[in-house]
Amino acid sequence: LNKLHSQLGKDGYTEIRVQFLADDTLAVERRSPDNSHSVWFVVRSAFWRDRMGDSLDANVLELDGILSHLHIAATLFVGDKHENGYCQNQQCLSGLECFLHVYGSMQEVAHTWTEGGNSKVRL
Repeated sequence: LNKLHSQLGKDGYTEIRVQFLADDTLAVERRSPDNSHSVWFVVRSAFWRDRMGDSLDANVLELDGILSHLHIAATLFVGDKHENGYCQNQQCLSGLECFLHVYGSMQEVAHTWTEGGNSKVRL
């Protein structure tokens, strides 16, 4: 995501809109003023332990135009074994061991539809 964000900045995309879809879900739009193409980043934090299921009560994300494709959708999992084994290191910044699940399609993570030529997305 950092590489994509950096490339969009180099290509002249600017951040123009941020939407809070839920307490733990944020959508950021970057749009090119040259061609009006947009890229949306939708992220969900994992700071709430009791919200790990699929029953996310999020607002609908409304996109100007038609959704053309999904760059990536993934979930980063940290198991209890890794969390309980974490040791803080004062010498360097370290994280928790984890594994990444990459989804194959938008349908695996959201319901999408169009209304009046615009796309709607519900996580």
